[in-house]
Order: sequence, then C-alpha cells, then structure tokens
Amino acid sequence: MPKQHDDQTLFNALEHIVYEISMFIDLTFTGMNYPRQVQFAILEAWAIHLRGIESMLEEKPQRDDDVLISHYGPVDIKLLVEPSVRKRINGEITHLTTRRMSEGVEKEWNRVEIFRQAWPGIEKIIDVLERWVRSYDPDSRWHQQLVAIIEYGAILNEGITAHRNHTSGNTITSFDELHPLVTYTADYLPSSKSVRVHKGVGFL
Repeated sequence: MPKQHDDQTLFNALEHIVYEISMFIDLTFTGMNYPRQVQFAILEAWAIHLRGIESMLEEKPQRDDDVLISHYGPVDIKLLVEPSVRKRINGEITHLTTRRMSEGVEKEWNRVEIFRQAWPGIEKIIDVLERWVRSYDPDSRWHQQLVAIIEYGAILNEGITAHRNHTSGNTITSFDELHPLVTYTADYLPSSKSVRVHKGVGFL
C-alpha cells in the first residue's frame, strides 16, 4: 500500500492528474499535418504524458511524495499498451540509448492505435477519481471536468472504432479522417472554456 496523503493533498493533485490525462488525449490527435519539427515535439510530449499516466498506476511509489491512483481507492488497472511501446518510450525518448541509433528500428508511432489500447484503462482511472471527488466534495468543479473527459474520450474512441470498421483497420493519418462524432463542444474541461474540437485542435 503506498504511503497515504491527506485529503487536501489528493484534492490538490487532481489538477495535475487531469493535466496528464488531458494532454495525452489531446496530443494523440494534434499535429498530424504540422511541420516535421513540430510533430517531433508533440510526439515527445505525448509519450512523456503516457509514461506519466502509467507511473501513477505503479503498485509502490518510488518516492515519498509520489501520488498514485491507488491513493484514491482500490485499483486493479492496467493500460493495455503493447510492451514494445513502453520500451520505445524509455529507450528512444526519455533516455539516449544505442537502440535509438540502431538501423532498422521502427520510427513511426501510431498514436491513435496506442490511444485506443490505453483508453479503457484511462477510463477506469477517471472513474476512480470521480468517485473519490464525489465523496470528498460533490460540488467540486473536478467532478464536472472528469465526467466531461470521459465523454470526450469515449467519443474519440468511438470515432476511431468507426473509422477502423469503415476502412478495414487502416491507420488514421489526419484528424479529418475521424468519425464526425468528434465534432463536440467540451464544457468544463481544464481550460475552463468551451472549445469546438475539430481538425486537430484540442481542448486545452
């Protein structure tokens, strides 16, 4: 069992957990048509946020001040992301390794497919957080934001599934290819404003 934090600390940490999840979702669908250097920067940020979400699911904290999802309630959650993805993040982005320099190493990142794999676990994370918020402060703005993120992520996931079914599993190469369901006004998200989601423009 991880070291316990007081409720106020956990409440304050919600802003940062929501940031990690929101950035991962948003960056999955951002920058597909941007200049190469911008695409690299977005990819690196996206991978770091994915790694941050996974680190919050660890059974034991690495440091005393780590905040884990298990602080908010019992969890048995895994992100169903291929082990090769974690290996690539550790070996090609967060560390400089010889693997990163090797010829023949896969260089493309299918962010949309990795989002599809990770989403069921992220949905469970948000459910744990939302239940904790309801018990701690039912009137908190975080309740509305967490619900909105679940709805937004579910719509994107449905769009990906519809696209895969329509194109026999082809990879999405631009935001325009997603199902029309992603045209969605997301209220109560971290920016505290409503933004129309379309053509790679996200909600942060």
